[in-house]
Amino acid sequence: MANKFAFALGSNGLFINRHFGDSSVFRLYRKEENGTLVFEAEVENPFREFDESQSHGSKAKGQGIVEFLRNHGVEAIVSRQFGPNIKIVHRHFIPIKTGVETPEEVLLLIEKNMKWIAEEWNTRSEAYHLFALKNGIVKMVVDNK
Repeated sequence: MANKFAFALGSNGLFINRHFGDSSVFRLYRKEENGTLVFEAEVENPFREFDESQSHGSKAKGQGIVEFLRNHGVEAIVSRQFGPNIKIVHRHFIPIKTGVETPEEVLLLIEKNMKWIAEEWNTRSEAYHLFALKNGIVKMVVDNK
């Protein structure tokens, strides 16, 4: 199975400066054998308008996004920000936080640092680490408190 990434983008095709679940669309990329990422599809985020009036970062929204993306075969998620539901999603996907705005820049950074991401897939225990990606890559533990 090919590894897939979901990029959290706004309607303008750029990374939004909001939480992953607030994106307009998820742009899906598939990792090829040579490590390059190839565009596969762009899907609307059905949880963007999810009613969080009772609780920001609701578990129902986080679990809905997990199920939706798993059905698309996603294994890593990329966003400029993650909210409280990172405690849910990092048990299913490698979360990658980026400091850049364009998908093209992120594609290059991921491809350049793919060995670290692949290592995380291969050594996963209970949950994945959070990766921060800007000029380089940093691996961190997600605080579950």
